[in-house]
Amino acid sequence: MIRRLRRVGLACAVGLGAGVFLILTVPTVFGFRTYSVNSGSMAPAINAGDAVMTRSIPVTDARRGDVLTFPDPFEPDRLITHRVVRADIRGSAVAVTTRGDANEAAESWTADAEAPVGRMVLSIPRAGYVLGFLGGPAAQLGLVVLPTLALGIVALLRIWRPRLGGVPDHG
Repeated sequence: MIRRLRRVGLACAVGLGAGVFLILTVPTVFGFRTYSVNSGSMAPAINAGDAVMTRSIPVTDARRGDVLTFPDPFEPDRLITHRVVRADIRGSAVAVTTRGDANEAAESWTADAEAPVGRMVLSIPRAGYVLGFLGGPAAQLGLVVLPTLALGIVALLRIWRPRLGGVPDHG
């Protein structure tokens, strides 16, 4: 019975680890990026704590109504996810006006015509909290340390466990 529970526990741990690995890596292989939404500026369509999955497009492909993830025009290290209100091509640049669904004011910004932005293809409610946790140093360390410890324990149990049937008696 204990042996069966141990196998089931190990299978669950391996399955969970494989699932997390696939969720984090497979979309990237196919050109998708996933971001956590930190504010309610897009509510009720996208709430704080949700995750958005985007596919990179040139800003010239952005159309009215698209939800884009792009660098904040005033803080380039920060990303914003807002809806396109207007996009006008002006020579080698594109003038874009975006606004969060819950915001009163829009923001206008200009980008190089070939500059990449992320067009939202999917929003996943509350998954941003998981992404935030997995992106932290403790979780990343845990994703390395815990599987290593589990494999070490399994190896030690295989070496040190008593053999079934006991030790033959020679005397």
